[in-house]
Formats: sequence, structure tokens, C-alpha cells
Amino acid sequence: MKLNNNQIKIIELLKENPKITRNELASILNITSDGVKYNLKKLVNNNIIERIGPDNGGYWKVK
Repeated sequence: MKLNNNQIKIIELLKENPKITRNELASILNITSDGVKYNLKKLVNNNIIERIGPDNGGYWKVK
């Protein structure tokens, strides 16, 4: 899979802070929350990241 710039930056940010929120990612990347959701879904579907725990209180793991 070819990653776009936002997806690469999301991976870097998740490595720095696995508990970062979607809204925080959107603010840093200057894209919408839905844009972050779309990119996270692509990364999950391609087995690059996974969500550990519940939506509220869980964290992201970069594989």
C-alpha cells in the first residue's frame, strides 16, 4: 500500500503518543476529523495500526 503524507504523519504521531485523540490529530494535520477517521480506517484495514481497548480510554498500536 502506498501511504499518503497524512497517513505517514499519523503513524509518526501515534508512535509519539498512542493515546492521541482524533480531534488532536485533525488539529495538528489541519484536516477534518472525518479525514482523520478515513485515514485511520485505511491504516487499520492495511494492518499497519490497530486499536487496543475501547474507543474511550484505549490506545493505538503501530505494527
